[in-house]
Amino acid sequence: MNKILSLVTSVCKYRPEYNSDLPWCHKDGKELENVLKHSLNIPDHDIRFLGEDKTVYREEFLRNLRYVADNSDIYDTVLFYFTGHGTSLNNKNYIMLSDTAVDLIEDTAVSIEYILNTLNRSKAKNKVLIIDSCHSGIYLGKSAGGAFNLDVEIESLVSEGWTIFASCKGNEVSWIWPEKEMSVFTYYLCEGLRGKAKVEEQGISLENLRTYVTSNVSMWALENNKTQTPNFKSERVGTVYFKINNPEINLLEVMEEIEKGHKYSITEIEDISHAGAKRYSCKIIIKKELTKYEVYEIIENITSKVKTAQFYRNDLSKKRWKDTRAHIVWLYIGRDIEDIKNSNWNYRTQWIDTNMDEKFKVSSWGANCDRISGIEIVNNKDYEYMKKFFKENTGEEREVLNLLNKYLDIMTHHAELAIKYYRSSKEGKISEDELFEQITLLEKEVTSIFIKTSDMPFPPEEIKEFDEACHLLFGTIHNLFLYYTEKNRKTWKRENRDWLMNADIERYYKDLEKVQEKKRNLR
Repeated sequence: MNKILSLVTSVCKYRPEYNSDLPWCHKDGKELENVLKHSLNIPDHDIRFLGEDKTVYREEFLRNLRYVADNSDIYDTVLFYFTGHGTSLNNKNYIMLSDTAVDLIEDTAVSIEYILNTLNRSKAKNKVLIIDSCHSGIYLGKSAGGAFNLDVEIESLVSEGWTIFASCKGNEVSWIWPEKEMSVFTYYLCEGLRGKAKVEEQGISLENLRTYVTSNVSMWALENNKTQTPNFKSERVGTVYFKINNPEINLLEVMEEIEKGHKYSITEIEDISHAGAKRYSCKIIIKKELTKYEVYEIIENITSKVKTAQFYRNDLSKKRWKDTRAHIVWLYIGRDIEDIKNSNWNYRTQWIDTNMDEKFKVSSWGANCDRISGIEIVNNKDYEYMKKFFKENTGEEREVLNLLNKYLDIMTHHAELAIKYYRSSKEGKISEDELFEQITLLEKEVTSIFIKTSDMPFPPEEIKEFDEACHLLFGTIHNLFLYYTEKNRKTWKRENRDWLMNADIERYYKDLEKVQEKKRNLR
């Protein structure tokens, strides 16, 4: 992917005789623009934001749409986002602009079909269309059209290279979150792109973004006694990755929500279904001062809601389990940010549908747990001990960095010597016996250092990725000294020994490159 060329359209003001205004759409658009600039690091000249003054007229929109279509290259990604009113007429969906007249929809609005066809002129092989059409007809009482419904067009119009993400199904409402003064869908879209969606080495994939947004929107709807299910369709091989500047999940925001009065906050909900069972897993932070029985009440409430949730990690899971109640729900509960980071759970819970297929049931946790409403609850007796252990054994950033850099210098120096001796042997410069002798001498110090690396303090969160990369490299280096020591001379045949050594040399350079990359990213 070369660059992301974006068109963000936010329509707040409409002709009063036809439609009510949508004041929150301005914040939706501005928040996304801010995320594109500061999280995805897209330069200003590659972002077209329409609606700065809360109005967007048809001519202005069409000119910018064509600009985006005509100014992208094959390795670019075109990102189209719209928030505002939508409607349908004669089985076609339209976005409505500030000068749209509802009795002249075809002449004054813009059809989704036209938008897709225009952007299909683009050379870009990746195209993403995101529609947060604020309501499915709820504010369109004066409209000659019907409710905005992308369901059919998503199936019929999406062609190769396209991904379409709509805020809700055709018969649903795209709800507003009053406290956030934003659409629920766009709020979670922005949060996902800030790094709360799962971040892989290449960045945030569309699949991981979809999973994060869909699960959180669906959960918000459940908690607020509403229905909203984002709609996603992709026709492409592979996925699009969004490389972000700061991939750390900002759990401080979660704690701020709890401090404002909420009893708990769901930090992650994951679809881990397989062919035989629909299964969900949730991670939760609860207020420290809650009693055991208050916690149990929360567990019962969340489990009850998650049982009926309808979100999926991919199309295959959706096809298999759509409109089916969950068979298994797991909750993992901590009391603060550090618990989530360290997987130190105060409570773990498990609910299993008694009517599910016996072949796919998981084992009961037995007698050593509490039970309410069919939910098994384990109260971790070692929770406080582990909390203290993590706290006492987490080092200061400078202390851990100094140790890592010290061990890196020693271990990589020895690794390069081992590789040098091995290659000299293969080139006939030294005998195989001399290779065994040299590696055996080096192995004692390498093993000694390797043991020390396993006895280091835990890293603080700021350098955790660098620490993990270093320890992966240390393990690979230690492997380089397994195959040509005297004590292991009879363990492998020569051809097997050579194959293993060559594989670990290749792995060493890959791991070393990753360490160097993580080191450059340290602040």
